[in-house]
Formats: sequence, C-alpha cells, structure tokens
Amino acid sequence: MSFEEFKERLHYFPVIFITGGDGLVGSRCRQLFSQRYAEFTSTDIGDFDITNSEAVNHRLKRVRPDVLINFSAKINVLAIEKERGNYGLDAGQVNAIGAKNLAEACRENNIFLVHISTDYVFPGYPPVPLNQGPFAENSSVAHSSEGTNWYGWTKREGERFVQEAMGSEGKFAIVRIARPFRADFERTDFARNILKLYSEGKLYPMMIDMTIAPTFIDELVKALKKVIEKEDVICALPPNRRILHVVSRDQMSLLDHSRCLIKTFTGQEPKIEGIYMSDFYRKNPGMYQMPRRGLLCDRTQELLEMRFMSCQEQIEELCRQRKALGLTL
Repeated sequence: MSFEEFKERLHYFPVIFITGGDGLVGSRCRQLFSQRYAEFTSTDIGDFDITNSEAVNHRLKRVRPDVLINFSAKINVLAIEKERGNYGLDAGQVNAIGAKNLAEACRENNIFLVHISTDYVFPGYPPVPLNQGPFAENSSVAHSSEGTNWYGWTKREGERFVQEAMGSEGKFAIVRIARPFRADFERTDFARNILKLYSEGKLYPMMIDMTIAPTFIDELVKALKKVIEKEDVICALPPNRRILHVVSRDQMSLLDHSRCLIKTFTGQEPKIEGIYMSDFYRKNPGMYQMPRRGLLCDRTQELLEMRFMSCQEQIEELCRQRKALGLTL
C-alpha cells in the first residue's frame, strides 16, 4: 500500500505549516485552523527565517507538511517606500526573496504552497489612467516598479518568483487579499483604525473616487480551507489560472464604506469629509501610489463554490463579533 493510499484510508487531514503566524491575518488563521487540523505548525519570522534558503529547506524536510500557507510579509507601506530599489532590505528580502525560497523548497518537497499576496501588485494612482481597474484575477499586474509602491512591487515580484519556481508541475495557489480586518487584535487594521480615528475626532477626509473591496479575515480562513480541499482541482489548472481574490463580492467608495462602517457601529449618520484622489495627491505629493479600484472575485467564488460577503455584510459581522466580545468602537 502506498503512503497516499494509507492516508486516504485514515480519512487523512493534511499537515499544515504556516509562516507569518503572529501577524494580523496569520494569527487569526492559526486560531481557527487549530480547531480543525490536528497536525498544524505556525511560525513567524523570529523562529523561521524565510530569507535563508538553507534554513527553509532544512525545516520543511524535517516537518514534511502537505500544505504551506505563506502569510509572511513586510507591510508598512510608508516605511517600505524608503527602501525603493533595494532588494537587500527587509521588504525585498521577505516579500520577494523569501517567497522564492519557499516556492523552491515546496517544489522540491512536493508541498502545496498557498502564497498570500495583495491588491497592491496592480498599478497605482498616479500615474495610471483614471479608468484603470477594477482588477480581476487575470488582470495585468504592474509592469515596473514605477507603476506601484515599493511594497506592492516586492509582492508582485514574490508572485513572479513563486510562479517561475513552481512552473506547471509544482503545486501552488496565489491568494490576493485587500485591506484585511477582523474583530480584535493587538494592532489596528483597516476597519478598526477608521473607527478609532472617528471616535477620537481625528478621521481625515476619505476618498470619493477610490473604490475598495476589503477582506474580512474570518471569511478568508474559510476560503483557505476550501483551497486546501480543492488542491487537486486548483493544481490541475494552468499556472496563470491559480490566482484567487478573496474580498467582498461588491465594491464601495472609501468614503461610502467609512460612512457605512461608522453608522453601523454608532447608529448615527456620520459627518465625514470627502476628497478626490487628484486633490489628495496634490496635497500629499510624496504619498505612495495606491490602486484606484478594488479586486473582483467572480472567478474565485465560482472555483471555490462560495458566495463571499458584501461590504455591508462584512461590516455587520464585524459589529456582531465585537459586541459579542464586549468591545465598542
């Protein structure tokens, strides 16, 4: 009897290995996955240096996971902009070289790699045309580092390295997310930061002509379970079709989303100033580039046989969970 047949007879659950397990997204995945998967390992950059190819190979050969989910990333976009052009610094090493090391090790050890990426791989505004986006799973990413912020470019390079290292035979999926948020964590996130700033009277003008499709992290975890279950289906697709978007099924302007968020929590119509992107960048000439439109997820919903929440439903679930935890704004 082969090892694969033996696993099937045991109603096998895969061995899961997570990198970046202490962060905003990875830690929630760790919490919820540990309830389902008995053989589960979570690491973070402090105990698993993905920029060291030898360390990566050694660890994966020892643990022998079936699935590796890579949440590791340097994400402070403003700070990373100061590293522009230098792959030897943190963002280039973790987001690009680290992804390459993981992909090569996963290919060598026959591990299914689920690489978490971002909407920032797409062209930013300025200087792209105003009609750029929204972005489907097969839309063209930024063609040069000048077309997006440096964080987005290093993540875009990470995607490229994963695809090149894996080729058509390697087992992988790339899952893009955008503005992730959850009910509680030690650091703020997209939604909780808006609520915090509003409660303190410090909320800045929200963009009128930027549309977003955020990621509710709990729903991402459900989607990742589906990705693991559908490994064979996904890996049978051509490499350029193994890109998924896990975001809200609809889009809202950043201004309308902020209003909806605050109204749901306070019960009152908030007074928030709006600003057009052109005015924002004129007032903040050194600001990094951001995509003007959000991600589309139609293909992903069809592939995973899921119907993702709308923006409104995400907000309502966030409110429900925070109330259950005894938390306010």
